[in-house]
Amino acid sequence: MALKPAQLDELIGGTIFINRQRVKLPIEPVLNLTALGLALAISAAIGASMMAQWTTLALYWHAPRGATTLDPVFGRPLSFYLFTLPACSS
Repeated sequence: MALKPAQLDELIGGTIFINRQRVKLPIEPVLNLTALGLALAISAAIGASMMAQWTTLALYWHAPRGATTLDPVFGRPLSFYLFTLPACSS
């Protein structure tokens, strides 16, 4: 784990007392599973929100590069208005 502190047990206090006896709780696997579930939930939410705009993103990725015809007013190629601008504004 890349972001794991050197002494995780000391940081979060993995030892508790029950009837004046020390009980060590293995919470690192629970934290790893929670982090994995949270990452999957966030990625699913982002993916679901992008489903409606997938065609716009695909057009931007596969837009023709190196267009020679420029807009006389703003100096942008036609592919900017068809592919890049809709991807930036959505």
